[in-house]
Amino acid sequence: MKIVTDFSVTSRPLRIGAGFDPRSLFGPGVMGVYWSSAHVSAVFSDTGGGTPAPFGGSVARVNDQGPNGLDAVQPSAALRPLLGRAPVTAQPSGPIDQGSGPAFLRFDLSDDVLPTTFPTGGTFDVMVFGRRGSWIARDVSIASAGNFNIGPTSFTGAVAGVLPALGDIVGWLAVDRTLSAAEATRLVNHHKALGAKGLLFPGPQLLSNSTFGTDLNDWANASSAGGSIAWNAAGYLDLVNATGTSRANASAAVVAGHAYVVSVTVSDGGGATSASLFNQSNNNESLTPITSAGTVRVIVIPSGDTLTLSARNFTTGTTVSLDEVSIRELRPEEDW
Repeated sequence: MKIVTDFSVTSRPLRIGAGFDPRSLFGPGVMGVYWSSAHVSAVFSDTGGGTPAPFGGSVARVNDQGPNGLDAVQPSAALRPLLGRAPVTAQPSGPIDQGSGPAFLRFDLSDDVLPTTFPTGGTFDVMVFGRRGSWIARDVSIASAGNFNIGPTSFTGAVAGVLPALGDIVGWLAVDRTLSAAEATRLVNHHKALGAKGLLFPGPQLLSNSTFGTDLNDWANASSAGGSIAWNAAGYLDLVNATGTSRANASAAVVAGHAYVVSVTVSDGGGATSASLFNQSNNNESLTPITSAGTVRVIVIPSGDTLTLSARNFTTGTTVSLDEVSIRELRPEEDW
């Protein structure tokens, strides 16, 4: 599965013409799904689609508004999001039904999930639009009879942990083709009118020694007996584990409640299957395993004013080489 998160839509929003309809992006035979809160009449409290969902109530079915009729259905009552509404200016964390304004779906970020089964597979561009921000995932591979899922904390093809950063969801679109930058911008603008925010983009690097160019700087060796960390001449940070657990820790000042994208790039050295990344400032919260060479990403929303990463090598007799570790704040484009 090739999954690429695209931060390349950086131009200022284009003005969309009156009458723009996201359904116009589906050509003949193009697989995919589309729904936005402009189509709240397509949201139901029963799986059969016979009872419209009330505001504040759970959602069992969302009918596809694209040409393919691929409806999202959640048979389990315990796994259903809620239908809400609020003015565009209302806080995303506010009451589920504020009496007016655009509709949205609120996931509990624990186990709520809306699945849509695609009868045929493909490679999709996927966009999900939320009241805190929007996200695009490029080249998302979905197999024949596979599911496109939204929830519990991400959506198919996106970075782990993205859903809390997006907030209440006001729409989504997946198409089996490449969206142009102009099309993506028009989609963002269309959903902004429904209460969404723009695409989330990363800010400056918050670690002073993220690429290990000359030394370890702000990285601390927190290894147990037999483990160590070291900078090597190739510009990597080596987690060397002889007989214990090798740990490298680094901290960055953050703003509680804001979203941050954390990424780790692993060199082609051996031993990567034994490592993991933790948020030590949140009771050693497990963020992501480091399973192979390449880059892994996860989105974190800290509860305090410090984010402490801990990269750990658990397997005795191995060395994991980190090429880059990054912490960057994410904000909607218009908020930078």
